[in-house]
Amino acid sequence: MKVTAAVCRAAYEFLCAVSFTGARLPSARRVEFLVRPLKHHGYYGYCEGRHVIWVNAKTRTLDQLFKIIAHEMCHLALRQHSARVGDWHDAQFKALAATIEHDMQWPRGSV
Repeated sequence: MKVTAAVCRAAYEFLCAVSFTGARLPSARRVEFLVRPLKHHGYYGYCEGRHVIWVNAKTRTLDQLFKIIAHEMCHLALRQHSARVGDWHDAQFKALAATIEHDMQWPRGSV
């Protein structure tokens, strides 16, 4: 599978419609998706007033892509609704990730 920004955008839109329904996230058009070789699976950032999600170009499966996008969407959701400082994988993050895992019927710890 070749990961592109368009594929990432579609995954984001799907997850918004299925699992992040109450999160009031920005539309996929308002999020920049960058596919690059990375040290990790993905990153989320807020740069110059724009949400950015980076996805590792080596992502090979749709399942892996959805979990990466969901993980970064958790960061986006928490960033959007609070002033996030400190540990990005704190109790709030873990609780939101667990909710998404439950909704998607993914194993615990996969987001």
